[in-house]
Amino acid sequence: MKKNGKVIAILEIASASTGGMLIGQNKNGKPQIISLSRVPVNFLFDVNFDAFWRCTLASLKKVIKILLKNYPSGPDACLCVFISPWFLSQTKIINVRREKKFKVTRDFFENLMKSEEESFKSQEATQLKGEPGFIEHEIIKTELNGYYTRSPLGKIAKTIRLHIYMSLGIGSIKTKIEEEVLENFGDIPLSFKTFPFIAFQILNSTINNQEGLILVDIGGEITDISLIRNNCLEETISFPRGKNFLLRRIASEFKTFSQEADSILQTYLKGHSLKGDSEKISKIIEEVKKDWGNFFEIAVKNIAENPPTGGPLPQTLFLMGDEVIGGQFIKCAEEERFSQYTFLGKPFNTKRLLDEDQLDVFLMLEALFANKFL
Repeated sequence: MKKNGKVIAILEIASASTGGMLIGQNKNGKPQIISLSRVPVNFLFDVNFDAFWRCTLASLKKVIKILLKNYPSGPDACLCVFISPWFLSQTKIINVRREKKFKVTRDFFENLMKSEEESFKSQEATQLKGEPGFIEHEIIKTELNGYYTRSPLGKIAKTIRLHIYMSLGIGSIKTKIEEEVLENFGDIPLSFKTFPFIAFQILNSTINNQEGLILVDIGGEITDISLIRNNCLEETISFPRGKNFLLRRIASEFKTFSQEADSILQTYLKGHSLKGDSEKISKIIEEVKKDWGNFFEIAVKNIAENPPTGGPLPQTLFLMGDEVIGGQFIKCAEEERFSQYTFLGKPFNTKRLLDEDQLDVFLMLEALFANKFL
């Protein structure tokens, strides 16, 4: 394929796999897939961070190799997207009130941001397995004198309310990814983003979102819950349950390697398991679903009852993740017990954004973001 325009590489660093995509643009300016790859991460029975990163890096190298094999010319720019557990994030609300009206300037925003960045970095540094480095520090919503505005610079105000999204990654991991990109793609522009921010930017601009929505991303090790409402990513909260938790339970029950557990699960879902094995797996799935549902309720209750997001939650819930595990866990999110937390007092209205029929929803959203903003 001849290079007629800018080609962007998307690299996704998740917990169960790494993904990669090369996109160009068609004649209508829409993203066109040139190459796509997803390679699973060989997860361990006991989670060890250093070993976990080595497995993830090995997977990433395979993805890059496949992309270049399909398109040797390489990309002109690269977007690297982190999915939990490779980052920590926070949406901070800042209220500023002055006695006299003042002009909103870039310096005003930069000074505020610098102060909040230092505070966030010092608070969260101990939770990361390494020296922290900023991924994003974005003002995602601005209100002047109580009114939402897209372009605050140069305007006059007495009160300002800012929503700032900040995320931290591990500096050494970012450096290693930069080295891989430089070695394989050359000296091209490289941007780092987190998936909740990308999902917010795309879903908020493409879905009728007046009442807001909840995005639930079920990953390999972690489930992320993001509250998108009022043109803002108001909250992101995580808990340590994902597909790999189920696979470890299966591996333990069948006394086999963790890598074999996925094959056992797939055989069961296709209805090909022996009766005794089928009963074991069915019981494990029900136990894991119950456990996941309990963690999910704690997280939902926390978002609904604690400031600054306190109050009834949106009725619409988008569930993202692997079709196998997502199809099981979505039943938990639809249970009657969650009615007490929603705006209408009814169970969540769940919608599925799950990978199926070769459609990689995560990479598709990331491609839309790259096409629009890069």
